[in-house]
Amino acid sequence: MADAQRIFERRVDELVLSASPSELAVLQEIDAYARASGMSFYDAYLTRAGGGGTSRAPAAGAPLHRREPSHRDLHRQRRRD
Repeated sequence: MADAQRIFERRVDELVLSASPSELAVLQEIDAYARASGMSFYDAYLTRAGGGGTSRAPAAGAPLHRREPSHRDLHRQRRRD
């Protein structure tokens, strides 16, 4: 594990431990999304937070999933394969 990853995970752990009730509710949504999608909580947090933005927790109501691929995205993917 890289040092940057350890530092990130430590910061997220600290955020979870010091979160307010409203922040905990958002973090619980992220945890449920992570479990349903089979990814780690940390990866799901990055996905939800948009790459670890400046806010302590992602805004409530922000989408928990990535957008569906468009027809153009699928076409590009086929061309790469």
